[in-house]
Amino acid sequence: MDPVQKKARDDLMLAAYLNLSLTASKMGENLDCIKYCDKALEQSPNNVKALYRKAGARVAMSDLEEAKEIYEKILEIDPENKAAAQQILVVRQLMREQNERDKKRYRNLFSKISDDAQVDIPNAVRLLNDMHTTSH
Repeated sequence: MDPVQKKARDDLMLAAYLNLSLTASKMGENLDCIKYCDKALEQSPNNVKALYRKAGARVAMSDLEEAKEIYEKILEIDPENKAAAQQILVVRQLMREQNERDKKRYRNLFSKISDDAQVDIPNAVRLLNDMHTTSH
């Protein structure tokens, strides 16, 4: 295969992977979307379209840190990319909201454990005393 044919084939493969990633994204198949984006990125490592779709799939999967890193890479490649800059703001907000939900969830969990422990301690002490007195 001569260089012109190879370039044409590579361009066609890139377009195919990008189209497959778009289709997977629209179908909600985020893992497939990421797989096709990765294939496109093997062909063209700085392909903004593939990076953007991959980041979107990561957001949909709640992999927010990875999504933010991908959007930041897009800005390294294309500092004027307003969509990526906007998505970084969106992802940061989603991360803050997730952190607040996690804090609340853990606070409630530890509060429940603490409440349960306070109820169980007197019973445990009584049981230990009963065991100690019956063993003598």
